[in-house]
Amino acid sequence: GVRSAIMEGGNPCDVRGASELRELDLGTRDLKTLPVGLGGLRALEELTLDENHLKSFPGDFFNLPALRLLSLEKNAFSILPPDLCNLKTLTSIDLEGNSLRELPDNFCNLSGLIVLYLNRNNPENCGQLTELEELHLSENQLSSLPEGFGSLHQLVELHLEHNELTDLPADFVNFKNLVLLKLSYNGLRSLPEGFGGLHQLVDLHLEHNELTALPDDFVNLQALETLSLDRSIVNLSLLTSLPKLSCLTIYDQDEILESLNGKDAIENYLMKNTGVLTKRAL
Repeated sequence: GVRSAIMEGGNPCDVRGASELRELDLGTRDLKTLPVGLGGLRALEELTLDENHLKSFPGDFFNLPALRLLSLEKNAFSILPPDLCNLKTLTSIDLEGNSLRELPDNFCNLSGLIVLYLNRNNPENCGQLTELEELHLSENQLSSLPEGFGSLHQLVELHLEHNELTDLPADFVNFKNLVLLKLSYNGLRSLPEGFGGLHQLVDLHLEHNELTALPDDFVNLQALETLSLDRSIVNLSLLTSLPKLSCLTIYDQDEILESLNGKDAIENYLMKNTGVLTKRAL
């Protein structure tokens, strides 16, 4: 049987007879409705519907028993039907660039969901998805984190850049599994107490905020390898204490002041600017 198909040319109004299809790309098709027979694709695992004009689903859509990846980027959804949560096999859903203000109350029933793109929607809740590992919430005009955020303790990767956050909740430090955290282009005035307890952090982006200093416990981020921050909060003694740091970007407003790649380059920068031999592990 056919494993994958990219529909090109013509109007893909009927996909009946393609019951063994595993992957289907109907992106950028000017679609306002989904093709007839889509719900009959019992083997379908990956479905891409990006850049169309979709705002609803046909009833048989929720009968796809193998669907793992669903991409609905840049469509016209303002509400998601509760029946979407019947797609129990979903592990990744991309909802970027729709008009969603909230997710269905039963969204938490998608217990296998690991990756969720909600950027450019401005959602008020994020589904209490306790197994979620990767969450994209950038460009949402958020002044506070969405309802249900506190339950996402499995998060490994979190994108919050280009919002309007001025602070983070105290319980933010409970996200102990975070490896990548993007907080750039917000209005953050400080980092929560205990921020240095995010011991798994490898990749951290803090540039373009209102921070006046890094917290003292920043030295506890011993796994940190990639760091970007504003010139105004560069603390050489703290940076000297991060043994794995190998990519450092320093911003002066919109310009990159320093872009240092490799431990040697960072070592040389720190030595030049502190005048002392650092004890960083090379």
